[in-house]
Amino acid sequence: MRRVSLILIAMACVAAAPAASPWTPRQAACPLRQAPSGLAAEVVKPMLPGAAQDAEISDEAAEQLANLALTCAKQTKVGKARLNAYIEMATWQLTSSGLAPEVSARGIDPATLAAIMNVGAGRANPSFENLGDADVTRMMVALKAKGVNVDALDTDAWHVAGAWLEATSRAYRAGMPGK
Repeated sequence: MRRVSLILIAMACVAAAPAASPWTPRQAACPLRQAPSGLAAEVVKPMLPGAAQDAEISDEAAEQLANLALTCAKQTKVGKARLNAYIEMATWQLTSSGLAPEVSARGIDPATLAAIMNVGAGRANPSFENLGDADVTRMMVALKAKGVNVDALDTDAWHVAGAWLEATSRAYRAGMPGK
């Protein structure tokens, strides 16, 4: 009986331990550290309110993003078998980075939003693809408590905030280092 208890305790400790990043700190930090100025803003341009419905990332920005990820992968010795996952992480990192100032510009502090919605280093980083009414209500109540006039926020502000939450959560799930 004691042996079973010890095994259960050990399993609970392993389950409670935070997941290790699949990347070394150098690998995870490289894309944001080496991104050319303005690239993150270009990456998110098609996602912003006012962009055409069928807008896509420009060929130039896509090429810069691919070159950035490949350069970082080569510099930090990411194996070929992991290259696609690395490119995905770099893309989510730059998307999060590009959307953060857009969220701020609409009157919402990204750090406050991250704390409310459990996003960031060492947090749950849930998916926000299907944000429920309870999640939205919790977010609005918490933002209001932080002094944000949620009644003044328009649809565009909520769209950008939701996109930032999803991109940031995915970036952390993909291995983005703590900030």
